[in-house]
Amino acid sequence: MEMIKLIDGKPTPYSDAAFRRDNKRTVYGVTLSNSQLNAQDVYRVQIAPEPKEIGKFAVKDAMPVLTNGVWVHGWNLEVKDADGLRAERDSLIASTDWWALSDRTMTAEQTAYRQALRDITGQDGFPTNITWPTKPE
Repeated sequence: MEMIKLIDGKPTPYSDAAFRRDNKRTVYGVTLSNSQLNAQDVYRVQIAPEPKEIGKFAVKDAMPVLTNGVWVHGWNLEVKDADGLRAERDSLIASTDWWALSDRTMTAEQTAYRQALRDITGQDGFPTNITWPTKPE
């Protein structure tokens, strides 16, 4: 689990090992309690769930923020480059390859979805502004 230590009111990355090193004359149990940490201006950091969005990748924020009394490390979504977008498109097509098996007939929606994925690179806004097709049920 991540930790931060407030130094001059600013959060600084910290660790269990650093806490023990900085407090070597004090005996602590195997697990440090929140009260032991907080007494030294050290706080555990929760990691927010990583967001997922087609065509983007998550980048963890540089530093956690205090939200409702809890330090939380958040995320930012950034647009993939052209090669990353093509790789994601290829993966989405591959995940539907079973639709096109010889003993199966694709629906019109499935065919249109796969074609729309192939046409992603031809969109006017590629690679910065893409409209991703919706996968049919």
